[in-house]
Amino acid sequence: VRSALIKAIFLHFPHVLIYLFKLFSSSFNSSKEIKNHTKKYQLAASSCIENYRSKKQYTIKNPLLIENPYGTIEQSMFVHFTTDKVGSLRYTIHVEDDSISDFTRTMNVVTSEPENKTKSDNESKVKDETDLIQASEVEQVKEAKQVLETERVSEIEQASETEQSTEVELVSEIEQINETEQASENEFVVMEGTLLGFVPGMRNYVQLEIVDEDGNQLEEAYFYLDWAKNDTLPRQFKPKYLTTKEAQKNEMYLVYGYNSKESSTKGIILVDDYGCTRGVIRTKNNQWYGDIIVVDEAMYYPYSKTKFVKLNSIGSMEEIYSLKEYKLYQGFTYDKIENRIIFIGSDKLGETTGDKVIELNLITGTETLLFDFKTQCADLYEKYKESEYNQSKESWIDLNGIQMVTENDILVSSKDLSSIFRINDIYDNPNINCIISEEGLWKDTIYKDLLLHKIGEFETHLGQTDIKVMAEDKDLMPGQFFVGLENRHIHQSQILYDIDWNQLLQEMDSNHMIIPDVVIENMEESSETEIDEESVLEDEKPKSTYYKYIIDMNTRTFTLAEMISLPYVGEYGSSDLEQGNIVYSYLNEQDKYIFGRTSDQKTQQFELSEEDRLKHVDYHSMAGLFFEK
Repeated sequence: VRSALIKAIFLHFPHVLIYLFKLFSSSFNSSKEIKNHTKKYQLAASSCIENYRSKKQYTIKNPLLIENPYGTIEQSMFVHFTTDKVGSLRYTIHVEDDSISDFTRTMNVVTSEPENKTKSDNESKVKDETDLIQASEVEQVKEAKQVLETERVSEIEQASETEQSTEVELVSEIEQINETEQASENEFVVMEGTLLGFVPGMRNYVQLEIVDEDGNQLEEAYFYLDWAKNDTLPRQFKPKYLTTKEAQKNEMYLVYGYNSKESSTKGIILVDDYGCTRGVIRTKNNQWYGDIIVVDEAMYYPYSKTKFVKLNSIGSMEEIYSLKEYKLYQGFTYDKIENRIIFIGSDKLGETTGDKVIELNLITGTETLLFDFKTQCADLYEKYKESEYNQSKESWIDLNGIQMVTENDILVSSKDLSSIFRINDIYDNPNINCIISEEGLWKDTIYKDLLLHKIGEFETHLGQTDIKVMAEDKDLMPGQFFVGLENRHIHQSQILYDIDWNQLLQEMDSNHMIIPDVVIENMEESSETEIDEESVLEDEKPKSTYYKYIIDMNTRTFTLAEMISLPYVGEYGSSDLEQGNIVYSYLNEQDKYIFGRTSDQKTQQFELSEEDRLKHVDYHSMAGLFFEK
């Protein structure tokens, strides 16, 4: 219905004024760091935007649009206009392709009061763009080019006489609104934000609407943009299973570490519920170091292993934090009370990798070592050095996840030890309070008294990844919390090399004594292309299971609250339980990567082309960042 309306109204859409920044230095596929991802460039881009803002008072019918001015979000535009309507800004992007559904979102807008204008636009004092760029010493920014769209969209369908009459009335109404707007200039409110979701290589028809809190339309505008083709990304990932036609959600898939046989994508790919690529948040490389964190209308994410970025809702790198002494290994969390990022990292000059917990103070930008497993667990490191793996360049303890539990306590996951450590008082007097693990792994060590007691009959996690402290639940008591993780059932350790895994598994009595709560349907049996024979028992096929634990610190116990059966995820797969969805990615037997989600027997799956690869998939609403909460 919305698509048909857009087609009809486009016969009488107003002209749209568009400004574009052209980057001509290094391409996004260059091996060098992208030059516009510097504080210097970000400030220059903001100055250019302010320069355009000051030229005139834009309206929703004639907005200021700038394509990706900060070089951070592909397939997006900065939008700015003023209005005397009080409401939210909803937009729809439509393309002439039945396989691509309309993309409708309510934008997270930044509002402010405009400055009163006492002179006409021709009398405004505006610096020349070229002078502004030269003054900012940003050589990679080409003078912004003003493009006036003067074409009308060709008629798609023959409108009926009634429709034509309605359109004439609409044009008349638009003229009246414009006159009213000019008369009430001082009552205007500035609205600006990020239009995200344009489809490359196609004509994109856009509807802007200001709506009240009940969704009633107060004002609207229409325009179209021809978006350049992007050969480095698929326009749409191939749907493998779509067992539901549920209404479009605000959430999107975040695909990390995408590689095709032609090129690699340095950034986080945003994919909608129908597999269509809707944007790319650019990073230095295509690695995955941890999921994004959205807080206070900003997004924190690793730009590289030596930089964190704070990205605001209009796409500007508001802050760029460069690590001096340490580098990121894998996994980080955010302390909202102290405004700090805590991450798993390495000393840049150290001999070991990924065995330290480090704090990045987001106010001062300073780094502090909080906990060093090499020194705090020196006996484990010495045991590792005795093993045959001691020449490995990988992390000896393989820390692969970190989460905040309370304002001073954290969880840290060690895949190699099949254990989750709770470290209390992390800032002042860090100490290992407890370990969530199989008792048989620690029975002959000095750590055995730190183990939480397992309640129930189930196989304790082995080789876990993707740990996550769940949101608080009203049914839980104080001192209890949920932890989700992916159990990869890996029976191997660099440190505990002398474990008899057959005997341990017999003691664990791991013979599927409970039935999974959910079994992912419409999935093929899959396995990793190369699996170490020592990592699984001879009579066992590789498998993965998603666990949801209840941790009770009052009784120092843990029990299994939920279990979801998955195909074998493999080294570069992932799984997460997010808002009732189990979100996953894995490599199937046909050597193709699959990603998707399952909830209440509703399944979505998308398939990558042969030889294409990914490293991690998350599912996020982007609420409070690009979209309204």
